[in-house]
Amino acid sequence: MLITDLKYQQKRNASEVSLVFDDGSAIALDADVAVRFHVARGMQVSPELLEEIRQTDENVRARKKLIQYLALRKKSSSDARIYLKKAGFSPVSTDEAIAAALRLGYLNDVDFAEAFARTHQKIGKKGPRAVTAELQARGITRDEAQRAVASMAEPETQMEMARKLAAKKYPILKDQPDQAKASRKLAQHLARRGFDPDICDRVTREFFGDPTVF
Repeated sequence: MLITDLKYQQKRNASEVSLVFDDGSAIALDADVAVRFHVARGMQVSPELLEEIRQTDENVRARKKLIQYLALRKKSSSDARIYLKKAGFSPVSTDEAIAAALRLGYLNDVDFAEAFARTHQKIGKKGPRAVTAELQARGITRDEAQRAVASMAEPETQMEMARKLAAKKYPILKDQPDQAKASRKLAQHLARRGFDPDICDRVTREFFGDPTVF
């Protein structure tokens, strides 16, 4: 195939060069890829070279797309893989883009897990068990997740967070006629938020007292 024309186009986030061939077909390449392969009018392109150019172009586009995505906030490698798959990139380009992002430091699962845990500790709406489960769901190993939540898993930190949540729930429960049932509801509420069982019990006792007296 012979390149008969080149058409340059400036887009918002990138520049493209369209290659027009003598059979009437055309492909759009990232400008960096066009430069890398020294494309020019009158250049003869074999099927093998064309496939290499196409794959390289997809790899470059995947890398750039991923870097833009990661510039917004920290993500896990699993998040990145899902994002690129939804964007329509092939497994080959996805793997290459993720490997490049890891190599360049744009992706770091340990940093992501620690930042994720710090954010949730600051927000205070979920306990360490819930945050650990969320991290694992986003591709973080159990060991890495547990290390990331180590600070918020400390008993006193859990107590402080659980007390704040309980204080918001208690006004809804304090006047219910069945106080034993109300006490259980508060403990269950804290358990669903991911706090350790003994923390749920201790905080519930602070608000309702000894359940055996009901």
